[in-house]
Amino acid sequence: FLGATAHARGAVDGGLRAAKLHFEAAAGCISTVHGLVRANIWGLNPKWDPQSLSPDMHVDLLAAFKTLMLAQAQCAFCQKAVAESVRADISSKLAAQAAALFREARYTFEQPTHSQYLCGEGGLFSGADRSWIARVRANEEIFEAMAHELMASEAAAAYNYGAQVARLRLARSHAEAAEREADSLGGREKKAISALRSKLQHSASEAEKDNVNIYQEQVPSSTALPKIELKLLVKPTPPEDDTQGQPDPLRGLLPPALTTALQKHFDDIESKLYALTTRSSEDALRCQEALSSHRMPEALEACETDTKLPERILRAIVEAQEAGSLSDLRSQLDLCGNLEGEALDIVNLAGGLLSAEEDKDAQFLSENPALSLSQLRSSDTMSQCRTELHAARGHLRQAVDVTHKLRERLDKASDEIALIEAPVEQLAQQMPHKDGTPLSNEPCVPALYDLMHRLSQIKVQVEESIARWRRLKAEQQQSAALGEALLAMEATDVQQKLQEELKPYVEAAVEYSALQRQREELLQQVDVQARLFENAQRDASSFDARQRYLRQLSLGAEEASAIAKGLAEGVAFYNKILSQLRRKAEQASQLADERAKERDELVNAEARRKMQEHDEHERLSQQLLQQQQQRERQQQQQQW
Repeated sequence: FLGATAHARGAVDGGLRAAKLHFEAAAGCISTVHGLVRANIWGLNPKWDPQSLSPDMHVDLLAAFKTLMLAQAQCAFCQKAVAESVRADISSKLAAQAAALFREARYTFEQPTHSQYLCGEGGLFSGADRSWIARVRANEEIFEAMAHELMASEAAAAYNYGAQVARLRLARSHAEAAEREADSLGGREKKAISALRSKLQHSASEAEKDNVNIYQEQVPSSTALPKIELKLLVKPTPPEDDTQGQPDPLRGLLPPALTTALQKHFDDIESKLYALTTRSSEDALRCQEALSSHRMPEALEACETDTKLPERILRAIVEAQEAGSLSDLRSQLDLCGNLEGEALDIVNLAGGLLSAEEDKDAQFLSENPALSLSQLRSSDTMSQCRTELHAARGHLRQAVDVTHKLRERLDKASDEIALIEAPVEQLAQQMPHKDGTPLSNEPCVPALYDLMHRLSQIKVQVEESIARWRRLKAEQQQSAALGEALLAMEATDVQQKLQEELKPYVEAAVEYSALQRQREELLQQVDVQARLFENAQRDASSFDARQRYLRQLSLGAEEASAIAKGLAEGVAFYNKILSQLRRKAEQASQLADERAKERDELVNAEARRKMQEHDEHERLSQQLLQQQQQRERQQQQQQW
């Protein structure tokens, strides 16, 4: 609803950009539901009966709904590009991708069972409505028409009038197909599609007439035209994880030994995920350094336009400006430092309390060598508290190291981040102008663009994979299933079960390694193509000033966004661990009181035991004395 409302505003007040973001968020929500359903209906022993699901919960229909939302997002992005006069060859790829997404969704919707549910009476809607799928078909045809219309203008700019006519004929054909689908749509939609068809019919007729009377070029067949490349620039935005801070469903129900084992299991998972996250960050940084060594992609983008910032850098700057200024980032760093200091103080306090209790225990045993502290009720709790505090201290050390690295990155990139705080219009005006022949017709240029795109896709895949593993860990932590399973097992089987549960996270590293190998192979290809590009560029006038400027903007924007994201995660982490540490400190304080009381009780119990032994000894002595006296009296009586 928010995406549709924003899309209705068009380019006014950022309507198309907002529509793209809302539709991506909708796709992310549906993708999350898709993953949840799939996980619970697949396998030898599914948790849910697949037959019990309503039709809209079928995994293939959910996947189609997600694709439809992405199609809407791509549609908004394409329309924004056209409104901003982005090059026709680029905009045509965006339009072709939108059509492809609508087509992919339509294939699923047109399956008989799904079609009946979507359009029949009593299905998705209360009454029969055939316009729903017709609207998807119409949008597919509209964006096919738009893609060919844009390619026609590109052909005309290249003086290829035969191709222009062929493209406009195809655009007109798709517009006519969209108009046929519009028969079941509302008046406004139908009128807009009819207007598009009329415009393309007129453009095609004029182009055909000019070609016959003036240019007289051969018009290629539609099958002879090069296929339009697809350019996907949207992705599902997953909903924020709200499982943090949820209560442990088994708190207080498991024996201390199982609780400790379970906590260690999740600490091991967190360590593996943290190592994977760190490794991916380092690999991504090395990838960026490898690209920077060839001045990629700035060297390519410097050849695209003289008057505008490249779209990628422009988007990155806008996102960075939304994330905050240099002073905002320093404030966030200071906040992290304050929270870090508070967390360290609490860790030291709790650790000191536990160490003091250990010293008191040692002194107690030296004074009472006959006694054993294993009898104290608080021993298991104290051991568990010490284990959890040790794990928290390790996580805190890692966070301190990450915060330190973020501070170093901010100091290193402060000049670049300060540079991008100016309005984007001013940044575009300050851009140095190139003087030379464009290199866009060199084969290495599209090859490099494709490699950049594939590297970007791998980065997205890595982020999505790590997010997926973190969601799995959160779901396992909030579920009582593992704890219940361990509770029903023999002690010898617990570790084996936990090792089995740890295997998916070991496989996560294998999955990441495969993606990293793909990235390294792509970087080798980048090295080859970049050298070809550099050779082609050698005879042209120098673009160093522009590349240096764009590199500064790109670095400033990327570093600002990355640092802002890292600091936001850091603040969230510190707030979470502070809450945990405060509880641990309070628990340690309570343990100190309980421990002192239990030691006193142990001494008193020992004293009572000794007193009872003494009383029993006295009673037995008295009894023996009485028996001796009685025997002596009996002997005297016998003598008398």
